[in-house]
Amino acid sequence: MKVICPRCGNIIEISKKDKTCFCSECGNNFSKEQGQEAISRKYKSLQNLAYRLAYDRLDYEGAIQAYKESLELKSNDFSSIIGIILCKLYGQTFDKLEFKEIINILNSYDISLNNENTFIYLNFIKDVLGQVNVFYEESTSRLMKDGKFINSQYKTYFLDGLKDIHEALLFLKDNLSICYEPEVKEFSESDDTLKNLDLVISKVEDDLNKDFEVENEETTLDDLSVIIVDEKDRNKLTKFYIVCGGIIVLAIIILILGSALKNYLIYIALVVPIILGIGAFVYFKKYFNLKK
Repeated sequence: MKVICPRCGNIIEISKKDKTCFCSECGNNFSKEQGQEAISRKYKSLQNLAYRLAYDRLDYEGAIQAYKESLELKSNDFSSIIGIILCKLYGQTFDKLEFKEIINILNSYDISLNNENTFIYLNFIKDVLGQVNVFYEESTSRLMKDGKFINSQYKTYFLDGLKDIHEALLFLKDNLSICYEPEVKEFSESDDTLKNLDLVISKVEDDLNKDFEVENEETTLDDLSVIIVDEKDRNKLTKFYIVCGGIIVLAIIILILGSALKNYLIYIALVVPIILGIGAFVYFKKYFNLKK
């Protein structure tokens, strides 16, 4: 098993029977419990970092690196493995699609689909179906015009993508047989993901048999990213999080002052951050709605 030296952060392999640990890097002696606590803190920090990088900053490569560092702490950690795959899907381009990485990455780890991992796996299938839907929407709106591909190469990208998607979805469906059955049953009773999985597989199979046309005058796109990241929108989103953070800090300061001074009239000042929060929400919501 792995522990971390609380003093220098060195990762150390120890036996489960060991009660004390020695760090050869800094010479520190510490208990196994201290080393395990340090592992948990570091793991949680890396998971939070990966989430922020992926969903707040849209830095998928940075998030993948954070997930890989998590795997150094916890081998075969399913959450980190899924995180890597999803970041690859988020950052893929039409000329370099990553749907096949679903199979390649999952097969490269020794994963047990127990109760907890089955729940993660089922929600992962939902996320994958979401990215398949994004692929379809972006292909239709950007690679095609009036039902025809704007470029013969784009038609090839699309069909190759469908082949990879079909293979990946069948792989995910086949693995349901080794999932924790009670969790699959409970999930299916409240969620349509597995029904949608069959529907999407059928749709992909139908589309693979279609004869798509290409426009006579071919045109090209400047950006082949499946999900286009608008820098203006990214900066606007960053400002939104900063504003929200400032409002929360202001509210906390008011609460602390009210409690310290035992003057409950100070709490009236909470109206200010509340109004600011509502205003910020309305403004940014209106901005992103207009961008759609």
